Amino acid sequence: MTSPDLRLLGFPVYRALDRFQTTTRQLCAGAYLEPGFGETVIRELVEDERRAVAPSFGFDVEPVVRHALRARRLRLATSFALAVLVLVGLRFTPVFTVGWLAIGFVVAGWRTPLMRALSPRTRRWVVLGVLGAVGAAVCCIAGSLLFALFGVLQKVQSAMGTSGTGGVSGTSASAGGSGADQAPPDLGSLAALLIPLALAVLTFGVLLAYRLRVNAILATELAADRPGFRPETHSDRVRRRLAKIAAAQYGNIVVHERDPFLGCGMSVSDGSDDWSFALRLRPAEDGGGPVLPLGELTDGLYGGIRSAVEGMRDAGLPEGARIANLEFLPHLVADGRMDVDDPLLSPDRRMPYAYAADELIDAIRRCPQGGLRYYERIVVSGPGNPVRTGAGTEVLPPRVAGVDISVFVHVAVEGGMLYTEFLSRVLPPVRERFELVDTMRPRVAGWLAVREALRAMPADSAASGWRILTGLARMARTGLRMAASGRDTELSRVHDYGARLSVRAAAADPVIVKYLQLLDTAKYVKLIERAVSESILRFLQDGGYDIAEFAQRVNHIQNFHGDLTFHGGQQAFGGTSTFHQN
Repeated sequence: MTSPDLRLLGFPVYRALDRFQTTTRQLCAGAYLEPGFGETVIRELVEDERRAVAPSFGFDVEPVVRHALRARRLRLATSFALAVLVLVGLRFTPVFTVGWLAIGFVVAGWRTPLMRALSPRTRRWVVLGVLGAVGAAVCCIAGSLLFALFGVLQKVQSAMGTSGTGGVSGTSASAGGSGADQAPPDLGSLAALLIPLALAVLTFGVLLAYRLRVNAILATELAADRPGFRPETHSDRVRRRLAKIAAAQYGNIVVHERDPFLGCGMSVSDGSDDWSFALRLRPAEDGGGPVLPLGELTDGLYGGIRSAVEGMRDAGLPEGARIANLEFLPHLVADGRMDVDDPLLSPDRRMPYAYAADELIDAIRRCPQGGLRYYERIVVSGPGNPVRTGAGTEVLPPRVAGVDISVFVHVAVEGGMLYTEFLSRVLPPVRERFELVDTMRPRVAGWLAVREALRAMPADSAASGWRILTGLARMARTGLRMAASGRDTELSRVHDYGARLSVRAAAADPVIVKYLQLLDTAKYVKLIERAVSESILRFLQDGGYDIAEFAQRVNHIQNFHGDLTFHGGQQAFGGTSTFHQN
């Protein structure tokens, strides 16, 4: 197999932005706010050095990985400090510490997804058991503290009584014998009382310091008006991988394992708005003019689609009537399972190429049977248009819908027939918790840290030992898997290089819950669908082809897929297409 032309395949040039986009900041914040998210990012993007990277639209994934690595180190240091306090407690106040850990285990177990998935009847029995366990632990803690307090008070009372007796009997104490008559203080009882209190205060202090550090990162390093901060990593190997990730994320080739539209979200209307059909290309019966050669159809169809959709954002339209946040992206799909001699692999076989030049894209369009499949991706994302008065005064800023809508169009001329494919995807907004980086007020950051520290004290103390073990294991696994990823590709001629994770999709809400976002998705998909179908119809007609069958198919789609039903909302609009809202 001939080697690829490096002018046509390669990696984009990465240029780090001075300021992070809003989505980038929210994803970086998510690495601190949800440990599972950060660990998933590290596992999928860093540990396998050969795996491709899903495209990043509207955000930069490289700083997200860096913040995920630092968040892991902060959590591990906090767990070490908590574990030391637990060991001190087991040594000096075992009853109090065991009771405290029992409460922590119960609280941690109660917050697990498994507990929320139990049936109501089972939950009632679990609640009774939890209350009994917590009550027993509280009784143990209270009993140990009361016993210590009683011992201290008893010795204090005895000492005070001895001192009073010596004062009444005259000067015998001053003669040198008073020291033997006074009872010594009970240091053991005093320590049993003070050590638990000191450990509780220190535990709260450790967690408070961690929460204050996290809130400081959100409020300063990740603030919207600050330059983007990229934490350093101490591993040269990780730095090299980050450089690969940074360049590959802006490519136009999606090397996938199972999902060719990785990172674009879920199917709109459960796929009922997607359609495809094939029709035979026949010259028009009226013989209105010369028929355009089949070899020129593909380029002309894609050009017509782009012109029609670009007209929806044309500057000549009134500001309120144009779709300003509409963009075009080439989308090339490649199978992730590749032979070692596959031309899509870089010469060092570190990972697949991520970028195809325009010349190669044109060739792929004209040859749809090749190893890469081309889609025209049309994206509606980001802020829309501002609201202005008739005098031009802005009264409302552009609204950000929060969802990314993608439409994929594929046309192919094969066997004397035209194949047309129309697919739509919508990416739900970033999880609300990740938006804390924008919604947290600086003056309440301290209070939030106090509240979170108090809430986390029992469970984090109980889980500290386990988190140290798993944290160290994950750090060791990262190095081992990075080293093993190169060896794995040498064991077989065929290896799966496909990307498995989109960071943006991993941070998205499971479903769209805002009704206006559902309506916006339906609106823009239908607008783009109409522009695409009309452009194909017009081009075929101008090219001298019979359009009767195509017009009939389009009319069927618009009649039977034109209206939407929203399950979970307040209204139904008929038709067969549905949005499911849970």
